[in-house]
Amino acid sequence: MKLMAPLDTATADELSEFWKCIFGSETDPDLPKDVFTGSESFYNTNAVYLEKENGNIASTCGVTKPIKIPGIGGFGEVATDPSHRKKGLATKLCEIAVNEFRNDGGEALFLGTGNPSAARIYHRLGWRKIPGTSVMVNITNSNSPEEYLVQRFNAYEDCKIDITTPTARIPIIPLLVNPHDWHVLDANVGMYSTRYDTQNSCMGLYRRYSYIKMDGRGEWFTSSTKDGRVVGISSAKLINKETGQIDGFAHAKFQNTWNELIDAAIKWMSAKGVKKVSAIISVEDEEKQAKFSQIGFKCSGKKGKFEYACREVDSLEFVMGIC
Repeated sequence: MKLMAPLDTATADELSEFWKCIFGSETDPDLPKDVFTGSESFYNTNAVYLEKENGNIASTCGVTKPIKIPGIGGFGEVATDPSHRKKGLATKLCEIAVNEFRNDGGEALFLGTGNPSAARIYHRLGWRKIPGTSVMVNITNSNSPEEYLVQRFNAYEDCKIDITTPTARIPIIPLLVNPHDWHVLDANVGMYSTRYDTQNSCMGLYRRYSYIKMDGRGEWFTSSTKDGRVVGISSAKLINKETGQIDGFAHAKFQNTWNELIDAAIKWMSAKGVKKVSAIISVEDEEKQAKFSQIGFKCSGKKGKFEYACREVDSLEFVMGIC
């Protein structure tokens, strides 16, 4: 059975309770229930594939695709009731989902898993692990993940900076799993380059960034090409009434968008009445320190630490006053 959002409330509640029983309720779901009742239907399609036994949900999986960028997708909600495991239900649903994705013109379907047994099943169905991550991608033309990422960001186009919308939920995944020279991509959300630390999130990446917007105390921005590739991200969060913290990065091929991304974050801070903005930068990221210095930031001398890849790395605070 295949269901498409928006779902009626009763069905969404039933699915939500099923996933809570399987995944637990300690953390927020990567896709909140309101997504399935239609809160993002203007931006993304959300399909749920499920099997029922005796009227109860036995197994599920789901595919999320941006409406304007149908070639890319995110795969998740893979769950089977313990009493129905070892029957191949999830494998069957995953195979149906990935075949439909490909037949609809899909090029790359991303998922995250830390379960070796599940990873073996996904591998049989065409998914391949992305180095430096717990993310796998199923590429229709059978290219390797490395080839896909190089080709995705190879062609330069002019970019537009916008406040992030749910359209970015899936396109930020290839950007954030792509290895970057900078160690710390975004200190506001604890985002590190896969060249130096393992990225364990996939469908949860959008959720992690979205937390910054809670209670109106932050915002994030994307730099996107005309064909919908997200090539850079910046973020801004309030520390107090007079101080805010910003950060951001862009793919190496699109470094010329970095200044505009940071400018968007600074302007958001200025509109909030902030007098001083800071950026916390790793001592390893000398190029990033130089870029902030070039736009008027000064090293305050205040030091801290980042923790990633099972080690501590010193950080420096750069600050700038704004009107």
